[in-house]
Amino acid sequence: MRRLATSASVLMILAACGSAGEMQNVQKVADARQRALTTKDKVLYASLLSSAYGDGTKNATSKIAEISALLNSFDQIEARFSNRKIEFVKDSATVTSDYELKVTSKNKSWKFSGTERIKLRKETGGWKIIGGL
Repeated sequence: MRRLATSASVLMILAACGSAGEMQNVQKVADARQRALTTKDKVLYASLLSSAYGDGTKNATSKIAEISALLNSFDQIEARFSNRKIEFVKDSATVTSDYELKVTSKNKSWKFSGTERIKLRKETGGWKIIGGL
């Protein structure tokens, strides 16, 4: 009986954490987003968003337009993420990270830092961002 309870506990923890493969797949999306920011790659960034993206005020199309304009407005973007935590619930994941952004435009630089929380969902084509940007 004790062994059954322990096995059930382990299964519940694995279900909450996601498999190692799924963890890596979500990590790849987060890494690709960082790369898209630092290289100002609008096509890559747009490919990471789900067509079902919604944050209450913007859908996928308007969010992609907003991000594209933002990337165009800076000459250089440096993005660093740390303390990344990934939590799974069924086919959804939440990535929480501390971030530091340094943006440069017309020889002026600004720094921003804080904590972000991005929501992803597993879709047919892989993990996609559905909210939190």
